[in-house]
Amino acid sequence: MIKRLILILPLLMCAAFSGRAQYADSLSTEEPDSLPRSIISFLRSVDWPRQCTSVGVGQVINYSLGAGIKAWIKEERPDHSDFNSFPSRHASTAFSLSYTIGNFMGQYSPWWLYGAHAVANGVGFQRVMAARHWPSDVMAGACIGVGINMLSGTIANWIFGKDLSFPYWYRNPNPFAGGMTISTCISMPLQRRFGAYRLGSALASNLRATFPLGSTYGLCAGAQLLSGMVKDGDRRAPLTSASVMAGGTGHWHNGPYGLSAYAMGGYRRNIKCEDIDFGRNALVLNAGAQGTIMLTRKLSVGAEAGYEFSTLRLGDCSRGVSTIYVGFLTRALF
Repeated sequence: MIKRLILILPLLMCAAFSGRAQYADSLSTEEPDSLPRSIISFLRSVDWPRQCTSVGVGQVINYSLGAGIKAWIKEERPDHSDFNSFPSRHASTAFSLSYTIGNFMGQYSPWWLYGAHAVANGVGFQRVMAARHWPSDVMAGACIGVGINMLSGTIANWIFGKDLSFPYWYRNPNPFAGGMTISTCISMPLQRRFGAYRLGSALASNLRATFPLGSTYGLCAGAQLLSGMVKDGDRRAPLTSASVMAGGTGHWHNGPYGLSAYAMGGYRRNIKCEDIDFGRNALVLNAGAQGTIMLTRKLSVGAEAGYEFSTLRLGDCSRGVSTIYVGFLTRALF
């Protein structure tokens, strides 16, 4: 566990703000509002040597780093198939490629990076739900992937002589406006023992929409997908749940930097946990904060942390569960 934290925490910091380096080349005083009118003009606008170098270098680093960490950690997979669980190379590849796409296309629309983040989240959840990886494996892989994207982009910029002085990102204010946030988080229970069972960490993805009522406050609503491991002796089964929530939020900003706080409550539906008797319906409450930095007029990235309380029944034990979560996010404004 200590080795995982040593790897995850620094990488999480890199992941939260890595987009800043990638966008330095695409930002200008007049940011483009739409894609070029034709496919040919779009293809001509792509800096192919730089993009191919970035992707190629990134995948070489991804494979080499992943193999080295797997050989060092030697974490057993949840399905007991081998000892190559940590970190998830599927997750690192998915997030590295998704941020490569988003970093280039995000200058035209924030929804490119938002959508790419969502697809990468789906890859991570598939690995947990298939019992091929622990949630911490996927979270580490996601952070490694985004960090590799930053590193490979920097190497490509160095080779092709691009400017990394970030001349224009600070001109974009970080307003409180309607938008959508998607995050990738690791959720850690404060008390792991649950009757005869033991709760493990969970992978969480939060989708949250904001609706301003004033300059600094408003309403928010969202959904959450959660998948974590439940242990019963030698048996390990992923518990997957989906939640819908609503609440209030506030936002403060200083130039391109923003800080938001929110509190939400709602309903959770526990969907699947093989071979373990569990309650389907649950109550969930959470409160958290997120820090963001604007990259374009309608796109920001950042980090998120918070506390969550939910009810849960496993077997004959029924009680509340407290967790803390931390992760990185993408925010697109309407």
